[in-house]
Amino acid sequence: MKIPLISNFSLSRQYSLLKSKSLGFRLLLCVLGTALLATSAMSCLFYFVLADAAQDEIVGQLNMRSRLVEEELAQTETHTIALADAVTIMHQSEIIESERYKDLVFRFFQNRSDLAMSVYFGQASAQIIPNRQGFLPYFYPDQNDGDDLGILLSPPYQNIRYSELFADDNYLIQDYYQTPVAAGEAVWMEPFDWHGITMTSLIMPFYGEDKQLLGIAGTDVNVTAINEWLDRDVVNGKGYFALITRDGNLLGYPPNTDLAESRQNAMDVGELKPVWAAIGENNEGLIQSNGAFWAYRRINSTGWIVLAVVPRWAVLGRVLLITLGGALGGGALLSVVVVRFVNQLNSRLRPLIATCQQLIATDTQRMQRLRSEMPSEMALTLDEPSLEAPESPAQAPLPSTAVEGDELNALSGLFAQMSHQLQQSFVVLEASNAQLNTLLAEVKSSQSQLIQSEKMSALGELVAGIAHEINNPVNFIHGNLSHINVYMQELIALIDAYQSHVLQPPPEIEGLLEDIDLEFLNKDLAKLLASMRMGTNRIRQIVLSLRNFSRMDEAEFKQVDLHEGLDSSLLILQHRLKDSPDHGTIDVVKDYAQLPPVECYAGQVNQVFMNLLANAIDALEGRDGSQAGAMAATLWLSTQQIDDERVRIIVADNGSGMTEEVRSRIFNPFFTTKPVGKGTGLGLSISYKIITESHHGNLWCDSEVNGGTKFVIELPIKQAEVNVEDKFKV
Repeated sequence: MKIPLISNFSLSRQYSLLKSKSLGFRLLLCVLGTALLATSAMSCLFYFVLADAAQDEIVGQLNMRSRLVEEELAQTETHTIALADAVTIMHQSEIIESERYKDLVFRFFQNRSDLAMSVYFGQASAQIIPNRQGFLPYFYPDQNDGDDLGILLSPPYQNIRYSELFADDNYLIQDYYQTPVAAGEAVWMEPFDWHGITMTSLIMPFYGEDKQLLGIAGTDVNVTAINEWLDRDVVNGKGYFALITRDGNLLGYPPNTDLAESRQNAMDVGELKPVWAAIGENNEGLIQSNGAFWAYRRINSTGWIVLAVVPRWAVLGRVLLITLGGALGGGALLSVVVVRFVNQLNSRLRPLIATCQQLIATDTQRMQRLRSEMPSEMALTLDEPSLEAPESPAQAPLPSTAVEGDELNALSGLFAQMSHQLQQSFVVLEASNAQLNTLLAEVKSSQSQLIQSEKMSALGELVAGIAHEINNPVNFIHGNLSHINVYMQELIALIDAYQSHVLQPPPEIEGLLEDIDLEFLNKDLAKLLASMRMGTNRIRQIVLSLRNFSRMDEAEFKQVDLHEGLDSSLLILQHRLKDSPDHGTIDVVKDYAQLPPVECYAGQVNQVFMNLLANAIDALEGRDGSQAGAMAATLWLSTQQIDDERVRIIVADNGSGMTEEVRSRIFNPFFTTKPVGKGTGLGLSISYKIITESHHGNLWCDSEVNGGTKFVIELPIKQAEVNVEDKFKV
């Protein structure tokens, strides 16, 4: 029989990608529209992420530059303090020769920091050299200016000048002497001009053992050199750094160096006025003003502000260019991918339509053949009109080959024809299926038995493998916890010793101590390590239980405070007692009696406590609405000494309770009422063996539906002698 088919050429021409009725064309528009919308959203998000990263880069550059300045100023402070200490020691040694002090100052001058222009000290009136009212040896680099104070030194130091400032400047009446003396501490003086260089001075008073003022020690610092360090771009060749005093006077301002040279106040500069007002007393931050990013950071020692200024267009313009370029590139790439996909889809749909037509014709012939081979009595039960065949296969009706609409419409019509013929096929096949049902049921039964057998075998291997794989890393963690505890105690002892010897640590360390809250860390570290140890103990006990406790353990019976074990287990589960979307807060009521130390395996007993408490919390979380409204979820813990030989521990809850059938099976291995994946059915079974076999005690449960559950443990206070083989048979 000849079957008419639609040629690939005609299909290709009818469903061209450029035809508006083509599935490919509509899919292209839909996918491109959605993809471009998603790309636009991602581009916006990417833009904001890049903008934040650019701002972080500005702040990072500022921090790097400001820390460089801080380090140099700190070195200046250290050098000045060392000079004051050296003069104090010489004074205490009763050295009164002026030349000795002059030589000392000259050595410090030669070893000064890069920023220091001069190093000096000045005695209080007749305090160090008694026969002189004032004495201030002052060394500084020669500026080749006829107005320089002092005299040039002889070679090889001909570029250094020396001045005795009492004779040249009468320093005792000058502000640079009186201000730090009045303050009683180190003072950074307001910057000043000196031979075309902006300078500042660090001057500190120093005292003798009797708290008597001995004099001042000081260092003149080259602020112009600091500005040279800051004279560079911030990011991507754009922006600049500026330097402002604590009072708002400009020290460095690249946009207008004249303002910096005259130390103009920031409030008098148009673009700086809102920025300086926003900075206020803050130490660091980022401000957007006048079309620029202004990142600032305060130098602790001087109170100066370092500014990093970058125009917004220099930061966001590059970010926007990257974002748009990525979006356009991604859109173009996506368009190419979608076009190729649609073309590929059309190339697959065209032969699919032709194949469906072929299948319809072939299935018609197959139905005629099956009916002719079917027993006559079975054929009579079929729908005769639907299966009536023509006299010969050549006369079989053929499906329509007309294709209208898009590819899906064509496929829909062809599938409708195929569905009709499939219905006829199902009628025929139902008769054959009836004969196979009995055999299929037998096969399914055998298959279920085999699957269950394989599941149990795989479960045994899985449990053994998990126990083995967990044991090694847990032992590694558990073994290192004791070392961590020792190291922690040694570090805390070191910190305590440091604090006892250094009563007033540097400001940086004091700030760090406040930030990290050292006292809280000391307390919380011990709790943290204890929780970690308890957690690893619990995992090790579970591993040992899964391996049927066949390995020998080196633990021995110990006298234990059971209350500590209960409280420790409760502490681990504390997070489950708090209010959550699934349940309200679980109240805990403790009724502890005075118990003697109980001889037991502490880890195993704690495991029992953990299992019972976890099960009680599970029951309270699963309470129904009527119970939740009647009484708050409550967990009761009580202990008592029964007699001289035994103690009793009770864990009770007001949960939903359980039926007698469930209660009778709760200690069976692998029995659980919890959902799949939440419970293993081993907890209570292991707990029962720990209490009854390892500790020769009793464990039982009382419960009723909607009446809560109570677990009772009885343990001997003293354990009888046991063989090594019996210690860990749980």
